[in-house]
Amino acid sequence: MKIHHSIIVILLAVAAQAPAATHTPEQTTMPRQLNWYKGNTHTHTNKSDGDTSPGAAACWYRDHGYDFLVISDHNRLTTPSVVEKEMAGTRSANPDKPFLLISGEEVSDCFTVNKRGLPLHIGAIGASRTVGVQGGKSVADTVERCIGAIHAGGGIAHVNHPNFGWAMTSEDLLALPNITHMEIFNGHPDVNNWGGGGKPSAEAMWDALLSAGRRVYAIASDDAHHYMKYGRDLANVGRGWIVARAAAPDRDDILAAIRDGNYYASTGVELDDISTTNSTLSLKIRKQGSRLFTTSFIGANGVVLKEDASMEPKYKLKPGGAYVRARVLSSGGDYAWTQPLFAQTGGKDISK
Repeated sequence: MKIHHSIIVILLAVAAQAPAATHTPEQTTMPRQLNWYKGNTHTHTNKSDGDTSPGAAACWYRDHGYDFLVISDHNRLTTPSVVEKEMAGTRSANPDKPFLLISGEEVSDCFTVNKRGLPLHIGAIGASRTVGVQGGKSVADTVERCIGAIHAGGGIAHVNHPNFGWAMTSEDLLALPNITHMEIFNGHPDVNNWGGGGKPSAEAMWDALLSAGRRVYAIASDDAHHYMKYGRDLANVGRGWIVARAAAPDRDDILAAIRDGNYYASTGVELDDISTTNSTLSLKIRKQGSRLFTTSFIGANGVVLKEDASMEPKYKLKPGGAYVRARVLSSGGDYAWTQPLFAQTGGKDISK
């Protein structure tokens, strides 16, 4: 087959002008930097038994430095879209601050023992539908049914104030196969956080679960009902919260942090860092004026393993230790609680 010389010249010229083939290296995704975001998972409005509208309540949290909020009215799902509309029409000191609203409900059930109704309340974070009363054949059965219904709706379930009405015992909590989160501090004045009269504190009930090998994460909340008046006997706003470690203050990242226990609970103590590497739980406590801090490292059965008065306390799990968690007490009376570092898994590293 004859090929004309002019055609060959043209083909060579085109080839010379074509870009050389290049090898594109495989793209790598850099890990996103994690930051701390403050939020509350349990609060009420005048849609149930609070004294303030959802929009005004949300504005209070935004104006006071919170990054996210779950409004949890009794047996009523509150969705972000409804609250956002109210917030737009509410006077606010910081209307432009980024603020995340997450759907929520406090599933409020009851079980009767000897003609006495025991209040059984379970928080639903990020659920897609109202759960409401589920009923059951015992305290544990009722709570477990509520947890299952919350999970079925895509939410995170947390057992609220187990000592409210002395409704739940450690044995009840141990009988819950799907418990993953529980309140160990609640700002309502009537929930008996610290136990008494021979009954354990909510924190001790948490230790009972942890000591039995259960992976359960602790929550602090204010359970606010009263925004208009303040008093020791009122359920006021701002008494307890969690601080989640996430890449961004968006719904998916915050929910993932809560679900995985990548947060600490607090009533006022602030932490700059928590790391769990090489079987060591390490903290960096943020300075707060002249306040001093004592960190208690707590292990199985609630035994205090070590106390540390430094600003960067740490504890390395000893051979045979099941878990360690930290509780920080400030000289002002405020607390922070970390999640446990478990020996079997080496803990979850949330330091990066």
